[in-house]
Amino acid sequence: MQTTLQQLEETYERWAADAEALANRIMVLSSQSKQAQEKQLESVETLLEEAQRLRLCAARLRQSRPGL
Repeated sequence: MQTTLQQLEETYERWAADAEALANRIMVLSSQSKQAQEKQLESVETLLEEAQRLRLCAARLRQSRPGL
């Protein structure tokens, strides 16, 4: 089965939302040692950056679809 641009766009949006939700959960649960908190903060930043990249990809796909 071939993935359409719209399906890919929706997948990127879903992945971005999942990454943001996970980042938020990590921030809420980060009541551990200083070292663990620093590592979790790095993970949060990475997830949020990835979510932003995915949203940009989804937006580009949206713009590239004819008739929109």
